Amino acid sequence: MSALDQLFDREELEKNITNSAGDWGVFADFYPNQIEVLKGSELLGKKYEPPFPWLREQVAEAGEHAWTVLHADFVEVGEEGTGIVHIAPAYGEDDMKLGQAHGIPVKHHVTESGHFEDFVTDFAGQLVKPKDEGDITHMDADIEVIRALAARGRLFAKEKISHSYPHCWRCDTPLLNYATTSWFVDVPQIKDQLLAANNTVGWVPGHVGENRFGKWLEGARDWAVSRQRYWGAPLPIWRNTANGQVKIFGSLAELQKHVPDYGNQFFITRHAESALNTKGVLNRESGVENGITETGKEQVKALAAELRETGIDYIYYSPLQRTKETAEAVAAELGLSSDMLIADDRLLEMSFGEFEGKQVDEYHAFYETGMDRLTKRPEGGENWNDVRTRTGAFLYEVNAKLEGKKVLVVSHNGTMQMLQAVAKGDSAEVAAKHIEDNSYDLANAELRALPFTPMPHNDFYELDFHRPYIDDIELFDNGV
Repeated sequence: MSALDQLFDREELEKNITNSAGDWGVFADFYPNQIEVLKGSELLGKKYEPPFPWLREQVAEAGEHAWTVLHADFVEVGEEGTGIVHIAPAYGEDDMKLGQAHGIPVKHHVTESGHFEDFVTDFAGQLVKPKDEGDITHMDADIEVIRALAARGRLFAKEKISHSYPHCWRCDTPLLNYATTSWFVDVPQIKDQLLAANNTVGWVPGHVGENRFGKWLEGARDWAVSRQRYWGAPLPIWRNTANGQVKIFGSLAELQKHVPDYGNQFFITRHAESALNTKGVLNRESGVENGITETGKEQVKALAAELRETGIDYIYYSPLQRTKETAEAVAAELGLSSDMLIADDRLLEMSFGEFEGKQVDEYHAFYETGMDRLTKRPEGGENWNDVRTRTGAFLYEVNAKLEGKKVLVVSHNGTMQMLQAVAKGDSAEVAAKHIEDNSYDLANAELRALPFTPMPHNDFYELDFHRPYIDDIELFDNGV
């Protein structure tokens, strides 16, 4: 049974679908025998099955009008003659009026965050149009839909078509049109007053008022005043809900003066020299003997001497042997109790996958650019964006949990490079540059301050003023 047999009764299909010239057209490959030519009006009221069962449930309130051929007098006939088109009641005035006339509700299958709704059981929670990053492509959801249709025997045909598509001009993410409830000005109701007022304006040059603006007013329709352009440039205006005071910010630095100030100071260091460092061998697995060397122990003493002047309240460390030994040795030198040492898996060495236990040079040869390191994963391993995501979660969480504390973070070189990128909100391009020029690189037991103030960020902890990220930022007076 073919795909169209599933959507329509075969006999009904062959009787009712053709074009004005009597040609069987695109259907000839599927249904070579043309049975009869009918007028479009004879298609009205014909029923069809939705491609997925959950679609039927979502518009059950439409009753007999759902999944039915309706008459639309606003469609241009053209040379092609009568045909059947899909309507989208939420995304066109004419389509909406037709839907309203027949009691067809507007239903969203996608959330405001761009994921399929839970009732879309085949693809629940999946991003509809993701950005091309690493193993993720903008076609992922399309491919899943095609597969699901094919599995149900309802795929008519498939082919690749290149076409233009809107993308965010800042982050190059594909955009989705999304219908929301909006406020409109009923312009036709006040059109005569507007035209009269326009005639009193001294336009220069005069033809602008008469032609461009005047003609626009004559044909003016309802004016949408609810602007919700997620891809636009949001105005940096905040209103204090307690007193109504409004603040306008001109820079990230101005904004950060009003985020919650916990007064924490962060310092980072790479573990002291370890046994496998001296051999140039990669190690993420915890079962491998890789403690710090005698040289490493001397490095720890020098590190602790620097930290005595600073004073440290907490030490967070990667639970691998070399970082644990470094953290414990520093704590002993500083006289910190054991409950001031906290292991956190998010600070682990990056997972090298197929390069585990191999030479560092082999791993480096796997990548050509800094951007490759961010996005390309060795088999069974992580890319540097994966590390950036987990270290970002660590930094934001610890900062919000403590207040007025000095924190030392003991981890690994690549992990600490990504933590620095998080603290600065680096874009992928900037982070890649720092990887390539080694400016974030840490020597064994090197101490570095990590200035940090929370900022609006995306899932990779890149500075991002877009919604919904900017909406997560709460601002406070902070005495500024």
